[in-house]
Amino acid sequence: MKKHLKYKDYIILLPFLFFYVLIIFFKQQNVLLGDEGRYWSYAYKLLQGYYAGSEFGEYSYLWNGPGYPIILMPFRYYDTPLIYPKLMNAFFLYAGLIFFFRSLKHFLIRKKALWVTITLGFYYPLLQMALPALYTEALSFMCCTAFIYFFFNYYKEGKTQQFILCCFSLAYLALTKVIFGYVILTLLVCFLIWYFFSKAKKEVISFIKILVCSLVICSPYLLYTYSLTDKFFYWGNSGGMNLYWMSSPFEGELGDWHYFETLEEEFPEIYKNHESFLLSIKNLTPVEKDTALKQKAVENIINHKQKFIKNWVSNISRIFIEIPYSYRVQSNNQLFYLLPNVTLIMILISALLISILNFRMFSNNILFLILFIIIYLGGISVLSALVRFLYPIIPILLMWICYTFEKFVKINRERGRIILCISNSIFSNK
Repeated sequence: MKKHLKYKDYIILLPFLFFYVLIIFFKQQNVLLGDEGRYWSYAYKLLQGYYAGSEFGEYSYLWNGPGYPIILMPFRYYDTPLIYPKLMNAFFLYAGLIFFFRSLKHFLIRKKALWVTITLGFYYPLLQMALPALYTEALSFMCCTAFIYFFFNYYKEGKTQQFILCCFSLAYLALTKVIFGYVILTLLVCFLIWYFFSKAKKEVISFIKILVCSLVICSPYLLYTYSLTDKFFYWGNSGGMNLYWMSSPFEGELGDWHYFETLEEEFPEIYKNHESFLLSIKNLTPVEKDTALKQKAVENIINHKQKFIKNWVSNISRIFIEIPYSYRVQSNNQLFYLLPNVTLIMILISALLISILNFRMFSNNILFLILFIIIYLGGISVLSALVRFLYPIIPILLMWICYTFEKFVKINRERGRIILCISNSIFSNK
C-alpha cells in the first residue's frame, strides 16, 4: 500500500514536470547570460582539477560554492547545448515538489498537502528565475525540500539511512549556496547552548549530530579553501562585497549590490562616492579584498548606524518585493513579484503572531526549522540581497505556515458567522 501511494505521488505531480520542460523550451536561450558564465567556467575548472582561479578577479575565485558546477561537469565535458543542463532544472523542481508534498503529509491530510504543493508548483517568480537559466535556484530548492523530508523521517523513525540522506541534503545545500554553511555553523552553536538548558536532550543531540555530520561532508571543500586562504571555515569571498554595499553611508544609495568593474560606466554618481576606496583595494588578491571590504563595511556601520538601518529596511523590501534600487528607473517588472510575495508576507506575519503566542506548544523539529529560517533571513538581511535569495527557503516557510495554521487555527461556522479559533483566543467575522 505504501509503495502504491509513493508511485501515486510521482504520477499526480507529473504534469508539473512536463509544464516545467515546456517553459524551458520556450524561455531558454542557447547563450550564457549574467551569472551563467561563471557557473559554466567553474565546471570547466573542476574538470581541469582545480576550482579557484583569478582570471576574472574575485568573481572567479571562491565566489560560489562547487555544488552546482559539479552538476554541470558532465555537460561541460561533452560540451552539450545549454538546453540540456537547463532541463535538469525541471527535474530539480519536480523532485522538490515530491519531497515537499511527502513532508507536508506528516501533519496535513493528503488533500490539503496536495493543494499547498500545487500552489507552490505554480509560484511563478520561482519559475521565472529557476527554470530557463543556469542558476542555482532549482537545485537549492530540491536540496532544501529533500533536507526537510529526510529530517522529518529521521526525527520520526530514527533510521541511519534517513540520517545520512538528511545530512547530505543539508551539506549539498551549503555547497550550492554558501550562506547556508554559515547557517549550519550558527545553528550548531545555538543547539550546543540549548543542550544545557533543554529537557529533551536526546532530540537536541540528534540535531547536533545532523549539523556536525553536514559539516563533515562539506569538509573537503573547507579544507581546500583553507589550503588557499589559511582561514578556517572560509566558504567564499563574496560576503565582503555584499556587506560593503549594504553599509554604504551615502545618501541616495540604498544598500543594493553593484559590479565594481562596470560601476563607473553604469552608475557614475555611485562611483564618485566610492572611487578613492575602490582604487585603494584594486590590486589586492581576492581574499585580501574580501577582508578589506568587510573591515570598511564594519567601519561604515559603526559610524553611520542610522543609514545602515535605512539600507537594512530597503534590503528587506528587496528580498520580498524586489524594490527599491539606487539610481534606477522603476519599472512594471516589480509588479511581477508584488501579488504572490505580498500575499506570502501577510500569511507569514499571521503565522509569526500565532507562533509567538504558542511557541511552547511547538514540537522540537518544527522549532529547529523555525530557527533555521530566522538565522538565514537574518543573515541575508544584512547582506545586499535579491528577491531570488528567498526562493530556497520558501518550502520551509510554507512548512512552518501550514503546521501553525493546522495546529492552532480552527474554522467553525455558526449561524452565518465564520469563527476563527486561534489558540485560546476567538476572533469572529460576519
